[in-house]
Amino acid sequence: MRGIALSAKKSASNNLLRSLIPILYAHWEGFVKQVSIAKLTYLVSKGIKYKDLNESFLAYAAFEAFGGQIPVKRFDAISKIAKGDIGLDSPIKLNPEKYIDTKSNLNSEVLKEISLKVGIDYALFELKENMIDEGFLGLRNQICHGERVSVTKIEFDNLYAEVIGLIDLFKNLVLNSVHTKSYLKEAA
Repeated sequence: MRGIALSAKKSASNNLLRSLIPILYAHWEGFVKQVSIAKLTYLVSKGIKYKDLNESFLAYAAFEAFGGQIPVKRFDAISKIAKGDIGLDSPIKLNPEKYIDTKSNLNSEVLKEISLKVGIDYALFELKENMIDEGFLGLRNQICHGERVSVTKIEFDNLYAEVIGLIDLFKNLVLNSVHTKSYLKEAA
């Protein structure tokens, strides 16, 4: 479809390029969601105990201990968390789809939250926050909400390259975290 849009006449090309933005966004959102779910599913399948995972995964133990709802106004619940009395000796057990939510709006804030949930460093995405929020998601929202926005071939090619770069970066960070076992607590 990208090839057709790039070779079409100017008026048809603009319409095709505009229609590709929501498709590109769906690819971005779906990829991040599915890879994140796969990473958590992998961890669950390994049967690793919560206490052996790094701190970014300990929040899952707290959520699971309270059925997904931490009663923040109950002192006994907070005390239980502080004491580590939340099943840290049991293997990680969670439903990854319950915790990975792109909110149908994968902006930089949501990406940061998901990165934390899957235990990857968000820092490499920080320089791309404006591009993600304004240049990509903002453009997608304008198009999907019926605004008449023009997209040139050069603009689309640049955006396409940026988004594919983000997808590759996310994939590489997740694969590296699995390969290096960075999800495990460092030995003291």
